[in-house]
Amino acid sequence: MTGLFGHGMEEWDGIRQSTFELTTDLLLIKELLIEGLITHRFPLKHRRRASRTAKDKRGGAIKVILDFGLET
Repeated sequence: MTGLFGHGMEEWDGIRQSTFELTTDLLLIKELLIEGLITHRFPLKHRRRASRTAKDKRGGAIKVILDFGLET
């Protein structure tokens, strides 16, 4: 299985940092809620569909996860 990961550099409140660092900071101070980031959940058996969904941004995907708690 292949994961996808990408980020850039951002400036927020005069501080330049990676997108990952900024997102982590915002999550920690509750300025960004994770519920809005996960847009799609799939059971493991639908991993190929999940991968296609993550790649095709026309469907509004932000974060697509494989949820092991979903019935397969």
